[in-house]
Amino acid sequence: MSDPIPEPAVATVDLAAAYKESGVGEVLADLDRNFIGLGPVKMCIKQIAAHLLVERARKELGCY
Repeated sequence: MSDPIPEPAVATVDLAAAYKESGVGEVLADLDRNFIGLGPVKMCIKQIAAHLLVERARKELGCY
């Protein structure tokens, strides 16, 4: 009987902590406070910020 194949280690990234450490929350809050209207523009900026945060996490995990 052969030895079982070991499970690979699962690496994780805490996205909430990464978000907090990045300071992007304060920047987005400032954007909301200081610019009236521009809802679609603000949404696009928030989506880009989220995308960049996930890309950074992927790099940390070695997905690239």
